[in-house]
Amino acid sequence: MTVFKGYLKILKKNLGMLLIYLVIFFAIAIALQASARKEHLGTFEKTRINVAVADRDQSELSRGLIRYLSTIHNVSEISSEPSVMQEKIFTRHVLKRKNLSPSPKSLVLIPLFT
Repeated sequence: MTVFKGYLKILKKNLGMLLIYLVIFFAIAIALQASARKEHLGTFEKTRINVAVADRDQSELSRGLIRYLSTIHNVSEISSEPSVMQEKIFTRHVLKRKNLSPSPKSLVLIPLFT
């Protein structure tokens, strides 16, 4: 209890300085919030990326994931063999069937669940 009383004495002694710091802090926080209103929300734009999908599971859930990804991205299914995946991505022939940009930005590997 003596430590708490000592803390309160120090706080009471420096109350003016503490209030000045709090006022400055809140003024800066409010100014930053006012400057960052909703003006930046209009600049967001969705982009479709090229995604290669290797489905090892072949379940209804994995096919649903592929269908969902194809609604928001450019999806191309590839073989799940590691050497085939590496070759397709290295030679950039993953998305040629859709006449898209031939370099995939990411690879989704759906593992086999038992």
